[in-house]
Amino acid sequence: MMFIRIFLCLMMCLTLVSEEAEQKFDTSAFASVVVQHQGRLKPIDTFARSSLLGFHGKQRFAKQQASEWLMDVLTNRNLAYELKVFTIRSPAVVQSIGVKAEKENRYSLAQLKDAFMTHEPLIRALAEREDSELDETETQLVQKYNQVTFYVMLIQSTSCFWPDIVINDAALAKQFGVQPGAKLSYFFFADNRATLRQVLLDSSKKKEADQNYDDSALRDLWQVLDKRPVQESGMNFAVLPPAKGGEQWRSPWDILNASSMNDADQVLMRTLNDAFAALHDGDQDAFNTHVQTYKDAVQYRDRIDLEVSYNSADLFYRAMYFYIGAFLCILVLGMTKQPTWRKLALVLMYTGAALHLTGVGMRMYIMTRPPVTTLYESVLFASLISVATGLLVEHYRKDATGLLAASFIAVVLSFIGFSYAAEGDTMGMLEAVLDSDFWLATHVLTIIIGYGVSMIAGLYGHMMLVQLIQFPEDKEKNKEMLTTARGIALVALFFTTLGTILGGIWADQSWGRFWGWDPKENGALLIVLWLLIAIHGHISGEIKQIGFAMFLSLTTVCVALAWFGVNLLSVGLHSYGFSDKTAVALFLFCGLELVIVTVAAAWAKLKQRELQSAAV
Repeated sequence: MMFIRIFLCLMMCLTLVSEEAEQKFDTSAFASVVVQHQGRLKPIDTFARSSLLGFHGKQRFAKQQASEWLMDVLTNRNLAYELKVFTIRSPAVVQSIGVKAEKENRYSLAQLKDAFMTHEPLIRALAEREDSELDETETQLVQKYNQVTFYVMLIQSTSCFWPDIVINDAALAKQFGVQPGAKLSYFFFADNRATLRQVLLDSSKKKEADQNYDDSALRDLWQVLDKRPVQESGMNFAVLPPAKGGEQWRSPWDILNASSMNDADQVLMRTLNDAFAALHDGDQDAFNTHVQTYKDAVQYRDRIDLEVSYNSADLFYRAMYFYIGAFLCILVLGMTKQPTWRKLALVLMYTGAALHLTGVGMRMYIMTRPPVTTLYESVLFASLISVATGLLVEHYRKDATGLLAASFIAVVLSFIGFSYAAEGDTMGMLEAVLDSDFWLATHVLTIIIGYGVSMIAGLYGHMMLVQLIQFPEDKEKNKEMLTTARGIALVALFFTTLGTILGGIWADQSWGRFWGWDPKENGALLIVLWLLIAIHGHISGEIKQIGFAMFLSLTTVCVALAWFGVNLLSVGLHSYGFSDKTAVALFLFCGLELVIVTVAAAWAKLKQRELQSAAV
């Protein structure tokens, strides 16, 4: 037990690594401010992570948290332009825009902006074409152009709060009630528009007795104020609540560019202006106070703080470490035959499953919807079902095969899930066709449970082949494995069949037909028919043990094609959420599985013949 405790401590240390360095400025209060982006309300922490992921390919920039990076971008234009935040791995894209290639494939806005603006007409023309008409380089070129445009707007989105306007003329400063040399924001003058209007009126009437400031100082000030809304009206940082009766949240420039500013908006804008001023002065306490005042005034905290906690906890990433640890323990168990390793693997698997389940539960509560609505969430849930199925089988067999299957599938699906998570915010709005909590909680969950159990059945098919090769003479052991695999296959058949039927009922309600031979429907039917053939053929005696193991092993290929492959066709009512990067990996997986299973089945058949020959 002491060994197990030491090993668990090491695993926890691996997953709960402390920050490498303290942040220069505490962003925790700022991270939980609400922003509307891509159709939903989310914390700035999520907005920053998904934005940085799109630009940089990571959710951290150097040693900075995403929210700290965003704070720098929103408050320091010069720094934002010089940060090498854009990752461009394609040499063809770099060459096409005429930028000098960097060794680490990292580029700043200062390097890219002019280059993209030079080629803007061509890129806009490409953007108007269908995605299928673009090659890989053209697609990436359009994507990077959109990212650069978004980043520029992001930099400009809070420029109205930047204290970058200076009044040096003493008389003019006195008119606004500030000291000469004071650094003021555009919002300061918008908030004091009555004073500004009076100053301009006095100047136009040449009331020298009332004002003795330099006309050039006023003229320079007016030129700065006049062009700022036109040049810097970034509109993609919607942190202010909607107007009464509306649903669309607004950016600071939306408020300033409106015909008038009501009292509530004015209070919120003043609070934000004070927060940015405190940030510029490096006053941490004042900044936190103003941000908290702002959040209290907005009064929208529904699940926002929990989402920030969910982001920082990174539960699925931590769970993967425990799954990897469990898998390694099973491998060591196979070499040493020491039962302690199985106990340790059990502890690690249950710990990983607890983290995994907590993460899924948090997502459900945050989004107030069933656990599976996207391909990414289907991977998370199917992985959890595979883990639960493997642990349940292990509870009865107690031979580590359930742990081996569950940990292997969990690790593989974790990496697949991370590839989808790398595409941005994983809690996006639902496709219109999926916007039904009832059917998401019935058809979708049922079919994904079928996928998860089918994957375990496929792994047991592989283990049957290995066992038939390694112990062809041990009929009792092989029979036990066959019984377990057949039982798992029956459970998988039940859920995939029920899920397919429920999907037909949903299709009838949504589209007026139970079955339309849509690729997704055909994929679901493929799994059902494949399992039916395997089980019925084995029960009838037409498919022997090796054949059944081979059929069961290739269930993984059927699941992969039904789950991901049908989206490759880009046709049908279910074509959504697919990434072209999946295609190569999917074809390689299917091809490799066919080769492995065929070779293993032939080897097992050879061993069986050798055993029969020896018996004769």
